[in-house]
Amino acid sequence: MRVTRTVSPDTGTYEVASLAVPDEGPPESRDYVRLRTSLARWSLAPGPDGGTAGRRLRAWIFDAIQKDAAVKILRAMLDRARQKNP
Repeated sequence: MRVTRTVSPDTGTYEVASLAVPDEGPPESRDYVRLRTSLARWSLAPGPDGGTAGRRLRAWIFDAIQKDAAVKILRAMLDRARQKNP
């Protein structure tokens, strides 16, 4: 998984994008599975009052949400892989 983050100082917009890169890393085997397809894009832009979600919510909230979601997705992928390859 490749993740990039960009910030536009002119507009105050934050963008985060992720993309699966299945050809990088160790080869697929009994111990490793491949994330073949994944694409995500998040954009946080200033609201009408000039504020952004980043200013309204503390960084730890975003970190907690991201960590929790990543763990759940990874567990679901591993469970699915185990069901297909017992």
